[in-house]
Amino acid sequence: MASIEESGQRSNDIDNQEIQTSPAPRPYKRISAKEWEKQKHHILALYIGEDRALEDVIEIMRVNHHFEAK
Repeated sequence: MASIEESGQRSNDIDNQEIQTSPAPRPYKRISAKEWEKQKHHILALYIGEDRALEDVIEIMRVNHHFEAK
Protein backbone atom coordinates (compact mmCIF):
# COMPACT_ATOMS: atom_id res chain seq x y z
CA MET A 1 0.00 0.00 0.00
CA ALA A 2 1.32 3.49 -0.83
CA SER A 3 2.07 5.93 1.93
CA ILE A 4 0.38 9.34 2.13
CA GLU A 5 3.52 11.00 0.76
CA GLU A 6 3.67 8.60 -2.18
CA SER A 7 -0.03 8.94 -2.99
CA GLY A 8 0.26 12.74 -2.64
CA GLN A 9 3.15 12.70 -5.10
CA ARG A 10 1.17 10.54 -7.49
CA SER A 11 -1.73 12.98 -7.26
CA ASN A 12 0.58 15.92 -8.05
CA ASP A 13 2.08 14.00 -10.97
CA ILE A 14 -1.39 13.42 -12.37
CA ASP A 15 -2.42 17.04 -11.78
CA ASN A 16 0.68 18.30 -13.60
CA GLN A 17 0.22 16.08 -16.64
CA GLU A 18 -1.24 17.65 -19.70
CA ILE A 19 -4.50 16.00 -20.63
CA GLN A 20 -4.67 15.36 -24.33
CA THR A 21 -8.06 14.86 -25.82
CA SER A 22 -9.13 14.51 -29.38
CA PRO A 23 -12.59 15.12 -30.72
CA ALA A 24 -14.80 12.10 -30.91
CA PRO A 25 -14.80 10.70 -34.42
CA ARG A 26 -17.92 11.62 -36.30
CA PRO A 27 -19.59 8.71 -37.98
CA TYR A 28 -19.72 9.39 -41.68
CA LYS A 29 -22.05 7.64 -44.03
CA ARG A 30 -20.25 6.34 -47.09
CA ILE A 31 -21.54 7.97 -50.24
CA SER A 32 -22.55 5.57 -52.97
CA ALA A 33 -21.14 5.77 -56.49
CA LYS A 34 -24.69 6.45 -57.69
CA GLU A 35 -25.00 9.50 -55.40
CA TRP A 36 -21.59 10.81 -56.54
CA GLU A 37 -22.70 10.50 -60.16
CA LYS A 38 -25.91 12.42 -59.40
CA GLN A 39 -23.90 15.31 -57.93
CA LYS A 40 -20.88 15.19 -60.25
CA HIS A 41 -22.20 17.76 -62.74
CA HIS A 42 -22.85 20.28 -59.95
CA ILE A 43 -19.37 19.81 -58.52
CA LEU A 44 -17.65 20.11 -61.91
CA ALA A 45 -19.72 23.16 -62.87
CA LEU A 46 -18.80 24.95 -59.65
CA TYR A 47 -15.15 23.91 -59.41
CA ILE A 48 -14.10 23.98 -63.05
CA GLY A 49 -16.82 25.93 -64.84
CA GLU A 50 -17.06 28.75 -62.28
CA ASP A 51 -13.49 28.40 -60.98
CA ARG A 52 -14.70 28.30 -57.37
CA ALA A 53 -12.39 27.43 -54.49
CA LEU A 54 -12.79 23.92 -53.11
CA GLU A 55 -14.02 25.30 -49.77
CA ASP A 56 -16.74 27.22 -51.63
CA VAL A 57 -17.78 24.15 -53.61
CA ILE A 58 -18.03 22.11 -50.40
CA GLU A 59 -20.18 24.76 -48.73
CA ILE A 60 -22.43 25.28 -51.77
CA MET A 61 -22.94 21.53 -52.14
CA ARG A 62 -23.77 21.21 -48.45
CA VAL A 63 -26.20 24.13 -48.32
CA ASN A 64 -27.84 24.03 -51.75
CA HIS A 65 -27.78 20.32 -52.53
CA HIS A 66 -27.67 18.72 -49.07
CA PHE A 67 -24.57 16.84 -50.20
CA GLU A 68 -21.74 16.45 -47.72
CA ALA A 69 -18.76 14.20 -48.32
CA LYS A 70 -15.76 13.90 -46.04
